[in-house]
Amino acid sequence: MTFSGCRLQSNPLPNGNLLTNGNVPSMSRTQSTKLAKFSESERMSMAPPMSLKPVETISNPELEIKRLTDELQKNQEVIRQLQEREQDLINRFSERAQKEFKAKNNNFEDLSLGENRPTELIKRFSSLYSESRVDALDALDEIQQLEEMGVLKGKILFSIVVLSFRAVQQALDDLRGKLRHVLNLPLPMAGLDNGDSAAMEMEGHVDSYLQKTVGRFDLSSSIDEVCTQIYATLYDYPSLKQCEGLQQYVSDCVRIAWGLTVQSPSFVILYDSRVFHPQLHTRFHTSNPDSEQIMNFLWPALLEGPNGRCVQKAMVVT
Repeated sequence: MTFSGCRLQSNPLPNGNLLTNGNVPSMSRTQSTKLAKFSESERMSMAPPMSLKPVETISNPELEIKRLTDELQKNQEVIRQLQEREQDLINRFSERAQKEFKAKNNNFEDLSLGENRPTELIKRFSSLYSESRVDALDALDEIQQLEEMGVLKGKILFSIVVLSFRAVQQALDDLRGKLRHVLNLPLPMAGLDNGDSAAMEMEGHVDSYLQKTVGRFDLSSSIDEVCTQIYATLYDYPSLKQCEGLQQYVSDCVRIAWGLTVQSPSFVILYDSRVFHPQLHTRFHTSNPDSEQIMNFLWPALLEGPNGRCVQKAMVVT
């Protein structure tokens, strides 16, 4: 090609094509793919290398293990303390809820007390008349001096029940008085809140302890007191001191009287009525059904508190 007197010669490409007239020869699909791959690999080779964090070298592995162990133990101790605090809070909320429930529901009773809960103690009080009293009568029948004295034997057994409740009530009052003196607790006002929450809480703990230990609380002094009074009153019958059946009956009466007395409210017996009341009394089979006058008590009535409901009717002769 000649341009203005000069000759322009075409430059050959590697594939034999000529670059003429300023036009670029077209590439095949295979050549384009190779060029793309080449360009990508080139770009990767041109990228700066990734920086790697150098590995720390532990100069003393034993010290590091000890440090981690100590830290683990501290964390475990913190977790244990938190768990104890959580359980303590749960117990406090549970006790408070139980107290509030009991205050609003007088019929609530703690089933964990087993045979020492009020309903069971009431049943045992009833069994004293139907079972233990019968066994004691059989034991007294073996005493020759009392063989023909049925009325006297009945009065002896009735008196033991009354004396048992008196003895345990006195023992309970003495015990509470000593505790209040030692702990400097104020005297509770009947039906009133003295405003001392700590004192009230302590009184509640004492009540709970006495109710839970009915079966194992030491009542030997009260048992001896009842026996002594019976022996002193019936000094003409020295054989009573050797009557094991009577002693067992006294022990049973004192134990059940104690269990009923330490409840809240305390159960009390009623035996001084002179007029028959169907809500409080049951006639003995030898009674005059047309008479309303009580001639004799064979067994006292049991009330839930001084003015509470009757949970066990008295057995009387009219």
